Amino acid sequence: MRHAARSFPAVLSASFLAVAALCGATALAQTNVSATMQHEGLTRSFIVHLPPGFSPANPRPLVVALHPTGTSGAQFQSTCGWDAESDQHGFVVVYPDGALSAGSSGGFA
Repeated sequence: MRHAARSFPAVLSASFLAVAALCGATALAQTNVSATMQHEGLTRSFIVHLPPGFSPANPRPLVVALHPTGTSGAQFQSTCGWDAESDQHGFVVVYPDGALSAGSSGGFA
């Protein structure tokens, strides 16, 4: 499972770029875009927060905000303060939802 954990950020980044490209003007008019992707047989959901003036033509830094166990990406987004930082400094934030590992004691994959 180590390989999957290492590749998830790359897959998430690629999915974000696909969401931005497919949504075009719709994504640009919204601050948050919710999306899903398939990775190793799991449907993974995430929220992308776009700073004001975001354009796919102008690359921006990307922060992947990983929520603590027992919460979701949306819950973490509402309490962590990354959106305000993103809006002020112009980077994109992705809030992925974790998926419980089979046979784990509450750990995420």
